[in-house]
Amino acid sequence: MSSGAPLQVDTNEDPSPHDPNSIGDVDMQTPTIEASTSPVALSALVHQTVEMLSDGTTVQGTSTHPDFRKLTPDDATVVLSESAQDVLREAESWLSSCPVQSRQWIIYEAKLRPDVSMSALHDLVSTILLTHGFQLDTVSSDDPSPLSSGLYRRMIESSTAFQSPAHDLVYARIGVSSSKLRVLRIFVGVVGGTGVPFISTSSSATIDAQLHRTADAIFTHVQAAILDVGYALAMLSSPSFCDASDDSTSVALDDDYVKDVTVAFDMEMKATLRQLSLPLEEYAHAHEVATAHLLSLVEPLYLQFHLEKPQPPRPSDAIRRPPQATLAKEELLVSGTPTTAKIVAAMSRDGESRGRRVTQLVHALWEAQSTRVKTIVDAKVREKQAQIGRRVEYTKHLRHMAIHTIVQSAQAKPMLQRAMGSAAKAAWEGAVLYEGAGLWGKLPVKFYVTFDRVVIKTGVFMFASFKDIAFDTIVRVTKPHVLGISVISLHTQNDHQHAEVQLTLASDVDRVFELLYQICIMHNMPEITG
Repeated sequence: MSSGAPLQVDTNEDPSPHDPNSIGDVDMQTPTIEASTSPVALSALVHQTVEMLSDGTTVQGTSTHPDFRKLTPDDATVVLSESAQDVLREAESWLSSCPVQSRQWIIYEAKLRPDVSMSALHDLVSTILLTHGFQLDTVSSDDPSPLSSGLYRRMIESSTAFQSPAHDLVYARIGVSSSKLRVLRIFVGVVGGTGVPFISTSSSATIDAQLHRTADAIFTHVQAAILDVGYALAMLSSPSFCDASDDSTSVALDDDYVKDVTVAFDMEMKATLRQLSLPLEEYAHAHEVATAHLLSLVEPLYLQFHLEKPQPPRPSDAIRRPPQATLAKEELLVSGTPTTAKIVAAMSRDGESRGRRVTQLVHALWEAQSTRVKTIVDAKVREKQAQIGRRVEYTKHLRHMAIHTIVQSAQAKPMLQRAMGSAAKAAWEGAVLYEGAGLWGKLPVKFYVTFDRVVIKTGVFMFASFKDIAFDTIVRVTKPHVLGISVISLHTQNDHQHAEVQLTLASDVDRVFELLYQICIMHNMPEITG
């Protein structure tokens, strides 16, 4: 094979799932989140790979090759960097699909080529583990995709009268990392062998050291096999693999890799939608709670005067779905991803090396998925905003109708006159929407709320006095905290003079506030009451 110009493999950039500009045109990129070890120079990596393929030598250790690394530190007291901790947490999250639990897992990671079939990778890993005495556990595993993951067992101690049998475990899973690169993660652990308290057992440190040695031996063999057959990601930039004269037209990404990338983008999309929808839902919920407070406060008046509760028509979401063309486009992007990858493969330019064409396919896949996600997110957010807007408008209309129905009732209009008796002024009329007691400053008072005014009564009998606050003079209603107690403040403006009246209530603070706030809105926005 003639050597072509090697591709540049940048191991320090993370492609954003929602930013097409972050995806390069040619180079495969891995994120800084995975750079817990310093990558070797590309020239050294290429020389190393070529040397192994030519004379069969293997590289000792897992820290000299950027595609292979041990995520679990040998010393448990070592403090990992923040990026290394993020990668370790991501890897540990994969254990949620493991059918068994171990006291400790030793975790390794290998970056693999995206154009190799899942069955070939599965056969390679299974063969290596078989040579170490491991057998596939088909009883415990319930994974719907048996090729992408597998649990392997190897008995190391038989059962006795004092302990259960001990097994070494290897859980191998192939998927994509947060950087959307294909990775193989190997989890090595041990289960069983727990003796009764009076039986002498090995110390925890000895068990951990033995587990690390077992895991290192397994992963070293797996690493050597992956490099030997050329399944490592760095092979895409190796002259031994990237032959410029390769005219093969069978270059395509593995369908399982494409599906894994699609699932990864979908999970990020759902997280983004939740993050964007939460403030909107909180906004609508606040309006709905306010409406519930108001309705519960005035409900006794509906029962007293036998009034029919307002039932404005609820907004219909069914007729406001996105256009059919938009949905069809989204469904096409979701279901047509594997086919799209194959089409892009067929459209690759002639004369380019195989590695470069595979790299182009990966970037085209990332860009297509990023575009798909952005299209769906934009459509869903617009739909959510419209839905929230309709819910809020409905609650506003319901609050307005709840008060307007009582105010317009002829039976309720004499309520204030009857409540005030002979002390009532001729202009004081209307339905009493709320009647309660509280404190005005330090004075005990009784106050009445109608649609037109708030009347505050202090004293009793012939010593009673009244303060009349017309809603036309109230500019806003607030609910501050004074010495840890919620109070209701009425801010008035009359003849360019500002004043504030604070009422302290023993109960119903939230409900009375919503009533006063709604009446104030209806007075300050005449178009609402029209």
